[in-house]
Amino acid sequence: MPEKLNSGTFRHVLLAGYCLLIFVLSSIPGENFPKVEFEFSDKIVHIAVYSVLYILFFYSLKNQSKYVKLRDYALEFSVLFTSLYGITDEIHQYFVLNRSCEFLDWVADTVGALLMYLIFRYKFRKIGETK
Repeated sequence: MPEKLNSGTFRHVLLAGYCLLIFVLSSIPGENFPKVEFEFSDKIVHIAVYSVLYILFFYSLKNQSKYVKLRDYALEFSVLFTSLYGITDEIHQYFVLNRSCEFLDWVADTVGALLMYLIFRYKFRKIGETK
């Protein structure tokens, strides 16, 4: 019988699953997406999706023990890895029918990561002050 997933392993699996979900959704041809009529709606979606990705990277890195630097600097490495995943996603979309590789989409991905970085940084400072 397989060993139960510990919380660290579960976080890694959740991160990998979310990355796979982004990849699959990015593989859908552009004309199959519903049209949203307000300005910058696609950028808001990118910010939201990559904010969640940042959170998953953070908890995955924070709950691993193999690489101490990644664990100790999980806030910063999560920004880096989220942004890098955004770049690979944009490159991937270049090869998908009716999709495009857009610099501003990658910027929105990175903004999502930076937004979560600032929130987490503030949160952990406040927690540190109360102890």
